[in-house]
Amino acid sequence: MQTSRVGIIGCGSLGRAFCTTVAGMKNADLALCVDRDINTATICAHDFATTADTSWESHSLDALVVTSPIESHAEAALEAIRVGIPTLLDPPIALGVAEARRLVRLAHESKATLHMAFPWRYTPLVALVHRIMPAPVFGHIYVASSGNGLDLERGDSVIPNRALWQAPHHALDLATYLFNDSPAEIIADGGASKNSLLEHPNSLTADLLFDDGRHFALTATTTTPNNELGNVTLDITDGHTRISLWSDWTRGEIRFLNGHQQTLTSPDGITFRHDGDAIIASNDPNTQPLEHMVEALVGTKSENHLSDPADIDAGLRTTLLTQAILSATTSGQRHVL
Repeated sequence: MQTSRVGIIGCGSLGRAFCTTVAGMKNADLALCVDRDINTATICAHDFATTADTSWESHSLDALVVTSPIESHAEAALEAIRVGIPTLLDPPIALGVAEARRLVRLAHESKATLHMAFPWRYTPLVALVHRIMPAPVFGHIYVASSGNGLDLERGDSVIPNRALWQAPHHALDLATYLFNDSPAEIIADGGASKNSLLEHPNSLTADLLFDDGRHFALTATTTTPNNELGNVTLDITDGHTRISLWSDWTRGEIRFLNGHQQTLTSPDGITFRHDGDAIIASNDPNTQPLEHMVEALVGTKSENHLSDPADIDAGLRTTLLTQAILSATTSGQRHVL
């Protein structure tokens, strides 16, 4: 079996999580740890028995995973596009919409492979929702704290209230993925605690209105998550089935409505048990969304691959939606976008 030489750019907690993932894969070789702080890169490389550097351009690689701070995403993605190395980029593509559009245009012109690391898509229970509910009509997602549950802190980021950037970014990708569409209209509200600057809201709500009356609601807050429910809870229905997910994508409840019945088969990594008229679904915690994303990047597909990769167009879409919502919420008033 041919293995792909993979480099990790950014040796923070998410970068190290990817290092662990790649190091354990049969079809990939962790070839390089890159960080602008050579000491950080060296420690990471030592821990995973590989090479350290402050740049990757002089190394022979087959794929890149970029988890460096948001401010450097555009630079790293641009160089990867120029060289033509398949790249998995931790969202967002860039902070500015104009810069994001430019990167997407260059990627299309060069036919470069640039995937976005939206791990929620790759969790077994989200894949189950997508499979048994292809046409939802209403959904609500509540996100507390960090947003993606994988990289809680990057102390060197200059982004004000980073959590409120990450939370809607990942939630909006999930909404457009599950609804298979972009919203026709967004109604956004933002609020700030009395101890914070108004231009840095501590919470936001957004209603995404799709065609045909379909509706997805987003609530994001920087409050401490509930220990039982976890960082993220999702409730979604198509009028025939209602599914609730919680505990960071590891638990779910499925209810059939109005006499509707559907035969469910257990996908890899999910177990079912009946609880009255509900079906409780549990996800095997050993399922690795990061591994599935890397497999898609290097051109392999395992038997339990759960989702199509999020491409650069999905990354641009979520950047546009997130920027619009955060801009609307800075005044603390309701806006229709």
